[in-house]
Formats: sequence, C-alpha cells, structure tokens
Amino acid sequence: TAQASEPQDFRFETEDGYDLAGRFFGADDDPAEVRPTLILVHGSGVDKERWERVEFVEDLIAAGWHVISFDMRGRGDSQAPPQGTPFMLPYADIDAAVAWALADPRVDADQLVLIGESFGANLIVTGMQRSPWPVQTIVSLSATRVVFMWPIERTAPLIGGLFVGSTDDPYPAVDAVARVLEAMSRGEARSVVVDERSHGVGVLLNEDTRAVVMEWLHQTLDD
Repeated sequence: TAQASEPQDFRFETEDGYDLAGRFFGADDDPAEVRPTLILVHGSGVDKERWERVEFVEDLIAAGWHVISFDMRGRGDSQAPPQGTPFMLPYADIDAAVAWALADPRVDADQLVLIGESFGANLIVTGMQRSPWPVQTIVSLSATRVVFMWPIERTAPLIGGLFVGSTDDPYPAVDAVARVLEAMSRGEARSVVVDERSHGVGVLLNEDTRAVVMEWLHQTLDD
C-alpha cells in the first residue's frame, strides 16, 4: 500500500517576473499517480498556511486528490513587489500556478479545480470572467461585493461553481453575493449560505458546510 508523502515545496515564476512559493500535497493513496488536482488561492493579508490551519487539505488528499497551495506575491515566502509599486490584481499569480499544475505529470489536466477564500475567491470569480482558466469547477468561499466592482473585461460568462457565504459575515452582503453568483453562472451552480458569523476558510470550520464542499467536489471529480 502506498504511503502518503511529505508535502513538496517548490518555486515558480509569473509571466511578469515574480518568484512565487508553492506547496504540492500528493493524494494519500498514491502521491505519484495522475489525479484530479485542486489549487487553493488564499485571501488578503495571509498566505498558503491559511488552508492548513483548518485541516481542509487533509480532507482533499484523503479523497484521492492532489492539492497545490501557493503564496501570492508579497505574501509568505513569495517575492514582494518593490516599494512604491502600484497595486495590481494578481491574476498573473494564478495564471502561473495553473500553468505549473498543467505541466506536472501527476496532475490530471482535465480535472483541475480552483478554490479561493475571501480576496482569493474574488480573484477566481472575476478571473473566470476575465480570461477563463481551464478548470472543471470553482469553489468560492466568501466572495465579497467587489466582484461586481472590479474593472474587468467580461469576455466570458461565469463558469458554474459552488458559492459559499454566511449570514453574519464581517463583510456586508456576502450571503447575497453567493446567491447572485449562482444566478449568474452557466452550467451547474449552487450557493450555500451558512447561518453564522464566519468568513473565508472560517466557513470550513462548520462540519456541515465542509461536507457540502466535499460533496460538490466528489460530484465534479468522481463522475
């Protein structure tokens, strides 16, 4: 029986020259096998370690999937922009993470998923309208109202996905945002609203919500 391997840290570069830090978690049952792969996109002011604090990665690799987390520019172990650099939405960081995944022989290129929390959820939702990544589905944890405000060129409708919000989120109307994103989606989509005060990866501390996320992923990746 194959044993789970230790996570592998790696480096990769964005098209505009930033050196980023990533971490690859192999599926528990066979970390070297070609498997569906989930790319985790963290929120603002945190880093890739955020996902490991809620033990979500353990659920994913136990299900037989690979997981990739990474630090966006200026966070964790990734290169920071020079002082005074104007802020730009870091879509290029996700572009590079997806490209790295697609080039890895362990990754099933036809079964790729993006999961984002908070700012990371905003990025994957708007990024799928800007220039869609080749993913099967997205999971948005606590996208905020800025998804309707960022100046992007909407060249494609929003892909179907799972959109999670909570009624007492510290950011306003996150529950309504989840429902609107479901309505905007083409293909299969679902919104889930948790009746509690939580945000981003915090929604995964609710066992029922976590089960819904896992059910969505099984439904998408195990067909």
